[in-house]
Amino acid sequence: MKLRRLMIAFAIALALLIAGAVTANAATLGALFGGIFSGNGSVTYPSASRSVTAVALTTSGTTVTGLTMTITGSSLSSLNGQTATVSLQNSTGSQVQGVTGTLVTGANLTVGTSTATATLSVPGAPATSSISVWSAFIGGTQTVGGTADAAQRNLVLGHGTVTVTSSLPAWVSPVVPPSGENAATNITAVTPSQTSATGACLTITVTGTSSTPQAWQFTVDYSQPPFYGTAPSLDHQTKLASQTGTVLTIVGKGSSQTVSNTQTLNILVCSYSGVVPQDEPSAYSVATQVQGATWTSTKACVDRTVTGNGTLPFYFGWSTTFDMTTAINLVKTSDAGAPRVFVFHADPTVPANYTPGTTTYAMTSGSGDPISGSGTFVAELCVSEY
Repeated sequence: MKLRRLMIAFAIALALLIAGAVTANAATLGALFGGIFSGNGSVTYPSASRSVTAVALTTSGTTVTGLTMTITGSSLSSLNGQTATVSLQNSTGSQVQGVTGTLVTGANLTVGTSTATATLSVPGAPATSSISVWSAFIGGTQTVGGTADAAQRNLVLGHGTVTVTSSLPAWVSPVVPPSGENAATNITAVTPSQTSATGACLTITVTGTSSTPQAWQFTVDYSQPPFYGTAPSLDHQTKLASQTGTVLTIVGKGSSQTVSNTQTLNILVCSYSGVVPQDEPSAYSVATQVQGATWTSTKACVDRTVTGNGTLPFYFGWSTTFDMTTAINLVKTSDAGAPRVFVFHADPTVPANYTPGTTTYAMTSGSGDPISGSGTFVAELCVSEY
């Protein structure tokens, strides 16, 4: 009876926790439920002894698109039909979003010998930056001491810090093989390369699909990256068959007019200059603003580092914002009462746009400071007093 009363008390506490916004973080959850939690942040109980030891979030850009939880222990097949709930919380323990789903074997539940994987859809796609910790619950009656007890519903199965896995959209080539006439063209590769920060090339590898040489063709939409609207030139093996807007239809000429399945042509399409890489928000992340190297009574700089995530193998643009409150206050304080002219210096040299009524400035990359792949750029904004 004592055990039963204790477990009912736990269930009531959990029911209250689940009913409203979760305000307890992983540490306080551990304190709240005392001996239920093991040292690694999970909970086990007989006879269906299970724990959640990992929650992984799948992201696209800066938002969460999916969630996978790993359940270890025994009687895993009985998870079928039960409700799984994960509370996603911020660094203070307040709930950002609750993700709930019914576990169905063969759909979103894969049961192994000692580990089950549950995949839940995430409605609303919260921002990854808002999530720090999680708590996981499994609904349904559990068995304690050989007796099924409805009071064991919604036992916390685990809590911990969030693991984020990247699932970023791959680059989509602007090169399209034809349909209808010359449809035998086989494009085996489209390889981007850079001539400079303002120049971009694509190497299109073409083979045929027949032992008999046939005419080939493909289209390139130069409004897309890596050209960003700058019309490319063609190499000596090709000619322009037609153009509709920014879409070029390219065919072979001379000895390269036809190709068989035993031949390979590498066609180069390039914009050698004038390319202005545009902002690609899903291709990079921006680090937290930090104090720059220059921090004096007359000039204060702040930095933010922009880092590519490796998804785009060519130059792309970026943007970020700066909060200059502290920097401005420092310079003002140093010369109280005197006439002041504040001059802002931006790196890149593209002017940073001021947001009226705030001390926030938005910065956009210029033609000389895009990044590519997993490259980095340290953006700096300074306020000076003259």
